[in-house]
Amino acid sequence: MLIGRSNGVVDLYRLDSEVSLHSWDMNSLANAHSESKVSLLRWLPSSPSSFMAITADGFVCVIDLL
Repeated sequence: MLIGRSNGVVDLYRLDSEVSLHSWDMNSLANAHSESKVSLLRWLPSSPSSFMAITADGFVCVIDLL
């Protein structure tokens, strides 16, 4: 499960665990100097191991878990 946070962090969780498997800071990836919340998260139907994250500032990032 993916969770997008108001501080720009995306966390990946297993459904049976409260501990995040991995986190990505979208603001760091975008070289942003201010925090921008994650406004959209979507798994990519054409690539089940990939997801797209979009911040409120319009930064788009595609992450492949493989």
